[in-house]
Amino acid sequence: MRLLYTTILSLLFVPLLSAQSLNTEIISQALLEKMADSPHGNYSVNILLADQVDMTALDLELREQRASAKQRATTVITALQEKAALTQGRILDFLKIAPGVDQSSIRSYWVANAFVATVDADVVTILSNNPEIAWIGLNADRLMIEETEDVLLPPVVQPNGIEPGLVAIKAPALWAMGYTGYGQLSMTSDTGVDPTHPALANQYYGHYVPAEETWYEVFGNLAPTGNYTPYDRDDHGTHVTGTTLGLDRMENDTIGVAFNAKWIGALTLGSIGTADNIGAFQWSLNPDGDVNTADDMPDVINNSWWDPSLNGSDCSSVYVSIFDALETAGIAVIFSAGNNGPDPMTITQPKNIILNEVNVFTVGSLNGNQPNLPIANSSSRGPSHCPADSSLVIKPEVSAPGVSVRSAVPNNQYDLKSGTSMAAPHVSGAILLLKEAFPDLPGKDLKLALYHSCTDLGVPGEDNTFGMGIIDVLAAFNYLVDQGHTPVSPHRANDVMLVKVFDTPFYCSNAINPTIIAENAGTDTLFSFKVFYKAGNTQTNYEWVGMLPPRERVTVTLPSMSVAPGEYELSVGLAEPNGVADERPLNNNFNNKVTVTSRPTFEAIVEGPNNTACQNTSALLRGILPESLEGSGAIMDIDWYDSPFDGSLYGTGEVFNTPNIFTDVTFYADVSYTVPVGPVDDKFGSSGQLDTSDVGLKFEVFNNLTLEKVYIIAEETGLIIVTLTNLDDGSTETDVTLNSTTGKRPLQLGWDLVPGRYQLVVTNSKALAYNKDGAQYPYQIADFLSITGTTDGLGNNGVYYFFYDWEITFSEPCGRTPVAVSVGPVGSLPVAEFAASTDSVDIHDNEVIFFANTSTNATEWFWNFGDGNTSNEENPSHQYAAPGEYTVSLTAMSQDSCTSGATAKILVTDDFISAVRPIPAFENILVYPNPAQDNISIFLDLPYFQSVSLRLSDNTGRIWKQAKHAAGSDAVLEMDLTGLPGGIYFLLVEMDQGSSVWKVVKL
Repeated sequence: MRLLYTTILSLLFVPLLSAQSLNTEIISQALLEKMADSPHGNYSVNILLADQVDMTALDLELREQRASAKQRATTVITALQEKAALTQGRILDFLKIAPGVDQSSIRSYWVANAFVATVDADVVTILSNNPEIAWIGLNADRLMIEETEDVLLPPVVQPNGIEPGLVAIKAPALWAMGYTGYGQLSMTSDTGVDPTHPALANQYYGHYVPAEETWYEVFGNLAPTGNYTPYDRDDHGTHVTGTTLGLDRMENDTIGVAFNAKWIGALTLGSIGTADNIGAFQWSLNPDGDVNTADDMPDVINNSWWDPSLNGSDCSSVYVSIFDALETAGIAVIFSAGNNGPDPMTITQPKNIILNEVNVFTVGSLNGNQPNLPIANSSSRGPSHCPADSSLVIKPEVSAPGVSVRSAVPNNQYDLKSGTSMAAPHVSGAILLLKEAFPDLPGKDLKLALYHSCTDLGVPGEDNTFGMGIIDVLAAFNYLVDQGHTPVSPHRANDVMLVKVFDTPFYCSNAINPTIIAENAGTDTLFSFKVFYKAGNTQTNYEWVGMLPPRERVTVTLPSMSVAPGEYELSVGLAEPNGVADERPLNNNFNNKVTVTSRPTFEAIVEGPNNTACQNTSALLRGILPESLEGSGAIMDIDWYDSPFDGSLYGTGEVFNTPNIFTDVTFYADVSYTVPVGPVDDKFGSSGQLDTSDVGLKFEVFNNLTLEKVYIIAEETGLIIVTLTNLDDGSTETDVTLNSTTGKRPLQLGWDLVPGRYQLVVTNSKALAYNKDGAQYPYQIADFLSITGTTDGLGNNGVYYFFYDWEITFSEPCGRTPVAVSVGPVGSLPVAEFAASTDSVDIHDNEVIFFANTSTNATEWFWNFGDGNTSNEENPSHQYAAPGEYTVSLTAMSQDSCTSGATAKILVTDDFISAVRPIPAFENILVYPNPAQDNISIFLDLPYFQSVSLRLSDNTGRIWKQAKHAAGSDAVLEMDLTGLPGGIYFLLVEMDQGSSVWKVVKL
C-alpha cells in the first residue's frame, strides 16, 4: 500500500518528493502556531489555488459591454466554475489518496478555487511546496462582532415610528420619491433570522421561491442539515435584518431602511461546529442552481463577523478571491468594522483586506441619536495592516448610526443594541434603495456613490475614525444622477399589496377561512383583484370587487375552504388588480404553517332563551372552559371585541354584560388561559435535597405559550441560576435569582416559547428539593406542553427534579370565538338584581349560599353559578364543591321574553390546600378606609420584594382601575377612586403568595 501511495505521488507531484521542509511563505500565522503547539495533530485548513480568474480584467470587460445584472452573474459564475473544473483535479486526487487526510472533510469551492479539508502536518508540508497552491490557512469558527445591550427598558413597537438612524442617513427622502427597496434582495450572514417577526415576515423571500433558495445552513461535518426554515440561534441576525429592511405594516413601525425589499439568510455564526462560511458565499451567487438567472442572487450581503484564524497581516487569504468574485458579480459586500476601538489599527480581519477603495466596504459606528453624530468609543479604527497606497489603507470606508438602535429580536420583540453590527445594516439598506433606483448598476458603483457622497465628520477629509463620514443616501442618489445615470420610476399604476394574513395556527374545524388585509400600492384606484389560497392539494380563489383608492386598505374574510384535519402550509396570494397583471408581484404572497384539528374548543353562550335579546336591552354572555382543559385548574381571561381581528374592546371577564343592542350583532371572545402543570410540591414518593449540577427536566412545547413561573423548594438561601435550552436550535434563556428565603418560592420567568424540545436545568444553587421516585411522566396539557422526564440520562425512573407547580399561559389557538345575539321585538323590560348571603366561603364550612332575587318586571329567572350548575328558581341556594372564584349570573326575563342580566363574584377558599385564588393571612394585607371616598390604601407585609397587581371591578365584571406595583415588607399602595360612581366594587390583589378579593364601598 505504501508503494502504491508513493507511486501515485510520484505521478502527481514529482517535484515535491524531494521537498521535505515546510514552506512557511504561504502558510498563515495562525496555522503555523497551531502546528507548533500540536505538531502531531490534525488541522482543518483552507487551501487556495494559485490559478484564479482575473476578476479585474473580467469586470473591465463587463463594463465595456454594459452588461446587465443577469449577464454579469452568468459570466462570473461560469468563469469561476470553469476555472475550478480545469485546475482542481490534481489537488483533489492527492487529497483523496493521502493517508493524512480525513476523506469526509474534503470540500471543494469554485467561488475562490479552493478546498477545505482536515489534514495532518505531513500533508500541509507537501501542499506548501506545491506551486499550484497560493495559500494555506486555518479554517476556524468565525466569531460574531459582539454588540452591546443597552441598559434600558426593552423597547416596544412604536406605531407610526421611524428610527432616528434612518432619518440621519436621509432614507425618508428616498421613501418620499417612492424608493423603498422593492424588488431587491438582501442576505444576512449571521446567527440567523426569525421569519415570523411582524417586522420581517412579509419581507421573507420564501413566500415566492422554494425554501432551499432562501436559507443556507451547513456545519462542520460538511453535510447539509436538511433544514431550510430560517431561525435565529441568538438574536443578533434578526436585529441586523430589521435595521436593513424591517417594517411592521400593521403598526406602520419603520425600523428598516429598505422596508419593501426581501431577505434571505445564511447561518454562519453561533452554530454547532464550524459553519461553512465559504459555502455560504458561494451559495449566494447561485441559490437556485441555475447560472442563467440573477434574481435569486442578493444585491447586498451584510456581515457582522470576524475570523480569529487570521491576524492583521493576513492580507492574501481565501477571502481575497471571494470578495473579488462577489463584487465582480455585482453583489455589494458590507462589513461592520468591529468593536475594538478606540485604539488605531483595530479593524478586525478579513475586512482589513484592501482590493480597491470600496472593497472591502467597512462601516464604523456613530451615535445617530445626537445632532453632532459622535463616533462610538468602541468603534474600531484604521488604518489597515495590509500594504496599499496611503489613501487606501484608511479604514473604515464610511460610518453609520450604531448606538442605541431599536430593531427586531425573536419572539415578536424589540431591543436596543449598540455596535458596528448595528451600523453596517444601515449601509446595506441604503444599497437596496439605490439598487431599486439604478437596477443596472453593480454593487461596486453603489458603494462608490455612498463613499463619495458622505457628510464629512471628525478631522477634515477621510480619516481612520469616521472614514469618509456618515452615509447620506439622498446625496448618493444625486451623485449617481450627476454621473449620468437615469433612475427608473418607482411608481406603478396597478399594484395590490398583501399587508396581513390573519391566519391562526389552528383551525378548529374542517374549514380554513383566513382574513386578509390588502392595500392599493399603485397609483390607480382599484376596483377588483383576485385572491388565491391553498392548503395541501386544496385550492380556491375569490374575486374582490369594490373601490379602493391609492394607499387605502381593505379587510376581506375569505370564503371557507374545506380540508381534512392535519398540518398544512397555507399559501395566500393576490393577483390581477383591475383585471391586469400586477406590476409589482413581489408584495403579494404569504405562506404559513397551520394545523386543522378537531380539538374541543372554547365556547361562549348567551344566557337566556334562544340567544336573543329585546331591542334596546343588553345581553349576558358567558365563556365556557373547553373540554380539553376541564379539571386542569385553568383560569380563563376573556376580552370581548366587536370584530374577529383587531376591533374595539367592549369588556373583560368570564361573564360579559353587553351594551344595549338594537340589531342582530356578533361579539368575539378573545380568550387566554393560565394553567398549572406538574406536581404542586414534592409530597409524593421519597424526597430529598440535592446540590444541583446541571440537571433538571425535559419537556416539549406543541404550540406557542409563555412559561410564566415555576416553584422551587430551597433548604438554604443563596443564588439560583436556571437555564432554559431549546434543544432544536441551541438557543438559551437564563434567569438569575437571589433567593432570600427558604421553603417554597416562585421563580418568575415569563419566557415565550415556540414549538420544540426543551430542557430546564439549575446550573448553580444551594440544595433544592427533588423526588427520588414516584414521578409519573408525562405531566401535560393536551396540545400545548408535556413534561417528559429528566436530563440526567438515567431515564424516567420516577425521579423529578426541582421545578414544581409550573404556570403557563397561552391564547385560545382557534382565534376569537364568535357569539351571535339575535334581537327580538320591543317589549317590557325587566331589571335584573340580586343579593347573595355572602360573597366568600371556605369549602370546609359546608356553607350554603342563599341568593335573593330583587329583580323587577320579571316572570322567569335563569341562574348560572359558574361551576356548571344552574337553576330556574326565583330565590335559589347553592353549595360549592371546589375552591375557586366563581361568577354568578342571573338572567331575568319579562312576560314579553325580554331579558336583563346581573352578576356577582363568589370566592370559595380552602384553608388546608392551595386554592385557585387563596386569601393570605389577614395580618399580611389590609384595605382602608372602607367605605372610601377619593382613594383607598392597601397595606402589604410581604416576605420579599415582588410584583403586586391591583384590579378594581364592579359586580358586572367591568374593570374600572388596574395597576402594577413593586412592594415588599410594610408597603402601602394607593388607588385613586376619584370620578368613580358610588357603589360596591371588588378589589383583586394578586401577589406571589396568592390573591385576595376585598369588597370596597365607594361613597
